[in-house]
Amino acid sequence: MRPVSCLADIFRAENSSIATSKAYIFQDRTTTYEKLNKDTNRYANAMINKGINVNDRVAILDKNSAEFPVIVGASLKARATLVPINFRLSYEEVEFIILDSEAKLLFVSSEFSDIAHELQKQHPKLEIVLLQAANENKTGAIVSLESWHINSTGDDPQLNHQACDQAIQLYTSGTTGKPKGVYHTNQHYLKGFDALGSATQIIADNEVQLICMPLFHIAALINLLNGLYYGSCQIITREFIPTDVLASIPKYKVSTTLFAPVIIQMLVDMPEAKTTDFSSLTRIFYGSAPIAQTILKKSQATFNCEFWQLYGMTENIGMATFLTPDDHRPERNKLLSCGKPYAGSKLRIVGANGEDMPTGEVGEITTQADWTMCGYWNRPEATKDTLVDGWLYTGDAGYYDDEGYLYIHDRLKDMIVSGGENIYPAEVENALFSHPAIAEAAVFGIPDDKWGESVKATVVLKPGHNASEEEIIQFTREKIAPYKTPKSIDFIGMLPRNTAGKILKRELRAPYWEGKARAIS
Repeated sequence: MRPVSCLADIFRAENSSIATSKAYIFQDRTTTYEKLNKDTNRYANAMINKGINVNDRVAILDKNSAEFPVIVGASLKARATLVPINFRLSYEEVEFIILDSEAKLLFVSSEFSDIAHELQKQHPKLEIVLLQAANENKTGAIVSLESWHINSTGDDPQLNHQACDQAIQLYTSGTTGKPKGVYHTNQHYLKGFDALGSATQIIADNEVQLICMPLFHIAALINLLNGLYYGSCQIITREFIPTDVLASIPKYKVSTTLFAPVIIQMLVDMPEAKTTDFSSLTRIFYGSAPIAQTILKKSQATFNCEFWQLYGMTENIGMATFLTPDDHRPERNKLLSCGKPYAGSKLRIVGANGEDMPTGEVGEITTQADWTMCGYWNRPEATKDTLVDGWLYTGDAGYYDDEGYLYIHDRLKDMIVSGGENIYPAEVENALFSHPAIAEAAVFGIPDDKWGESVKATVVLKPGHNASEEEIIQFTREKIAPYKTPKSIDFIGMLPRNTAGKILKRELRAPYWEGKARAIS
């Protein structure tokens, strides 16, 4: 392995044995480690020449692309802080992240040029670079990628990187309706990579890793960085298209990948899966939810490889616990567990007063590791509530069994996980409240066979007002990302409340989860 003391070193290939090796392939375009090194140098120098300084925020709004890894590496070499933005968000949500992060520079795909032009009009000081649009050079702050870096050299800027540099800031859904920026340092990621590699022996320089999940998400971004850290080859798809994923595995002899459980189910149900050659696959990692035994059995027969479950969140770079292939054997009876902590990390189940809960008793899951977030950007109170005496309070309720395996029982926070995406009801409720016919609303997650959970809203209309389910759902689509919008709406005369006036969402949720082993999926 190359000597790596900061994340920027992952993108350096001078005098390296892997210089001519493939770093990644995107739409049959191969980028070697040597080319990645030169391209990241060129982009980093352009950033520095444009006045980007240490810990300045550089944002990117794009689907997976050939440019995405270059911008990641360039921002690291420039000692900037990368802010990947979920491309599924509405304009208002993107604008909030740009303003909240105080981003000085935005890279945006031409696919989202409408958002770029509106941002330029509303915020003319924001420098915007349009990707994948060689011939489109707009006036104002929007320029094409080619014209933006044309005068930059391919020499390494060789800045004095520090372990405490704020490397990446990812936004999570917000409990109060506004996203929160989680930021991590160089050291957090490198410590996490070492622990992940030690636990799973994943990624060697002869590995071929498929990345089909979005790079704005912590799981895919960790896969990319970890793969480059170990010198492997990444096969990057623009987005998840089942037939393309199935075709890519034998074409590139993919050996490892990460899927959400919903993706695994979709793939094994494809007729093409019966004739696809999966012989190159050695392991599949999955996260965001357990995998049902019926799906696992079918998946094992289809893919014939190891399965690893990973549990974590953005606040700890997706690394809290892991479940090994051996624990996926049905006779082990551990499929509802999310495993054990990584070496070098700690995990406690605590009660309401912070006391350790005994085996089998439910409490809040708290973790402590060298890769725990610095905090929430410009959110000192939220940081204080989540990081207590060095422990990260996850908002998940769980318990240990007598072998030390962790089980998630419920969520203490009102978060919904649908298709691997986190959704806080407050965001959806804020959109509903702006509808002129709605007096009150409560949003919660209900079981969904395909997506794990789906968004349900219970609504009280104002006296004398009418609104249909379809109309309200369409209204929210104009306010928030489509995946956050309610999939169904119940209309009632009054929401249940306790004596303090708080809405009793558990009463609303309970009928939908009756008979389930856990109160979440």
